[in-house]
Amino acid sequence: MNENSYEMTYNHESRYWWFTARLDIFTSFFENLLKKGLIPKNAKILNLGCGTGIQTEIFSKFGEVVSLDYSEDALKFCGIRKLGRLVRADAGKLPFAAASFDVVLCFDILEHIESDTEAVSEINRVLKNNGAALISVPAFMFLWSSFDEVNWHKRRYRKKEVVKLISGGGLIPFKTSYFNFFLFPLALIRRSYEKVFKRKENLYYLPKAGLFSNYIFEKVFSSEKYFLNRFNFPWGVSVIGIARKP
Repeated sequence: MNENSYEMTYNHESRYWWFTARLDIFTSFFENLLKKGLIPKNAKILNLGCGTGIQTEIFSKFGEVVSLDYSEDALKFCGIRKLGRLVRADAGKLPFAAASFDVVLCFDILEHIESDTEAVSEINRVLKNNGAALISVPAFMFLWSSFDEVNWHKRRYRKKEVVKLISGGGLIPFKTSYFNFFLFPLALIRRSYEKVFKRKENLYYLPKAGLFSNYIFEKVFSSEKYFLNRFNFPWGVSVIGIARKP
């Protein structure tokens, strides 16, 4: 990740619309799996690529969370949050025994990893039988922009590529959908504008949003949780997947 990204994320993720709505959707998915009995109560959870730790704070209400990241900077901010069970390691070589976790959270991590198949195979290895992985990645290479570059992304994905990736790692795709569907036209316009006018950012950035626009974007984006548990969106800025270990 870019050198200023963790500090900016830490300072904004509790109130900036993209972070809050996205986390609301992930939490809704988790709660829906709990209701269906597909995740045990008081689950043992691995937060893979934990970043600055807000996901660990939120998901701690569902069980015991182990937070793993390769970045010392990320784990430093987790320390500021006074989180326990912090591990520095490579996602492709997880330092855990087989069948250690009921759930693995892997939100916007695989696009950073050279061998994403290896990382999914490791997720499979550390999951218990009938365990679940919640995965999200950015969608569509035609949306590639300087934002991907400053975040050191390797790729963006189509839904069918996520299904293939999950299956290739030995897991069973349970649900796969695009999301951030309603705001997709705005994202497409912004990325197209950057390409036409050759605008490039050299440092991690968040598009500016005033209080009112931040509120509207957050409500529109987070409302997708009510639809995603019923059907799949045909396109979006990101892909979300639920995978099960047989």
